[in-house]
Amino acid sequence: MNRRLREQGLTLPAVYFRQVVDQVRAQGVDLDAWLLPAGLTSASEQDLPLHSFERLILDALALSREPALGLFVGQRLQVQTHGVLGYAAASSGSVRQALDLIATFIRTRFPLIALTIEPGRATVRARVEEAVPLGAVQAPVLEAVLLAVKNLLGAMSLGACRFESVTFPFAAPAHAALARQLFGCEVRYAADWAGLTLPRAALDVRLHSADPLALQEAVAICERELERVMRDFVAQRHNLLLCSTIIETGIDVPSANTIVISRADKFGLAQ
Repeated sequence: MNRRLREQGLTLPAVYFRQVVDQVRAQGVDLDAWLLPAGLTSASEQDLPLHSFERLILDALALSREPALGLFVGQRLQVQTHGVLGYAAASSGSVRQALDLIATFIRTRFPLIALTIEPGRATVRARVEEAVPLGAVQAPVLEAVLLAVKNLLGAMSLGACRFESVTFPFAAPAHAALARQLFGCEVRYAADWAGLTLPRAALDVRLHSADPLALQEAVAICERELERVMRDFVAQRHNLLLCSTIIETGIDVPSANTIVISRADKFGLAQ
């Protein structure tokens, strides 16, 4: 994972890594012993290069001796943590609109993860995919991301958005009971996908903080961030652009080819 991330120059916004630092501090870990080998201090405010992310998380797990670290970090991620994306989601009119916004713009905030929404007859899957293989930190990252999304939708709907289950692709950990307690629903392990399942009717739950004007302004900012991602791809700062739909034709990117994935739904890439 590290080599690919170093080549792409991706970073994790400082506000997210700050949540990890605060949780590791709460576990009684010597922050300097943890951070200094990566050239960081507890006062560092710069975005974290993602090629350092895996090593830091593994060291945090070892030093804290807390295997549920991902869950505790996810519990810390509130609406305001997600910046303008959180503001846009909170200003949405419904859970459906909020989920669509998160799926569209999540890579501008957390480049390791992609989110797709898969409606069924009675239920909807919010499927999380690894945009870059997470390797040894798959479990804590997915635990943090899914708990953050669940809490985000729950807070915005004042608890009206209910979830049927949470699904992980790894074996049940020793802290599985804690996961069930924090998610407040069934938690399934050793599956072939990761994500949240909610009743289809939950998509139409209205959000108490809906604000059409604020939503319009926040989405415009998110779109500019997405445009920056595209410009970086054209400039070859990134060597892979993952999208679920080709929305324009005629864009000349001489260094790129398009790969069309057969049965993309099996990989969480279909809308």
